[in-house]
Amino acid sequence: MRYFVSEKNFRKALAKKIGPENLDWTVAVFQKCGPFLSWDIATLLLHAADQERETFRYVVGVLEYYYETHLQHQHSESRGFDSKTQKILGHICKKLGLKVLKPFSLIRN
Repeated sequence: MRYFVSEKNFRKALAKKIGPENLDWTVAVFQKCGPFLSWDIATLLLHAADQERETFRYVVGVLEYYYETHLQHQHSESRGFDSKTQKILGHICKKLGLKVLKPFSLIRN
């Protein structure tokens, strides 16, 4: 079973936490990552939004860079299942002080 987060729910959950100056950029990165990573990305960004703004912007920047250099070359339905993606998401978890599950999955059945 897979869990997906809609853009509407993502936007609603983050809007008050990150402010309008970061919302469009963050939603654009979320959309690029695709529906199959939506749960993991939304969870990471919600945790990041609870940190300092600088940390939040760092996390969005890492995700954006990773999309541009790696994820965009994968089919949207297969994104997130390779070891490189697992490592980058694990890196973000460590940066946020979250426990890293092996293999990485915040909730993926």
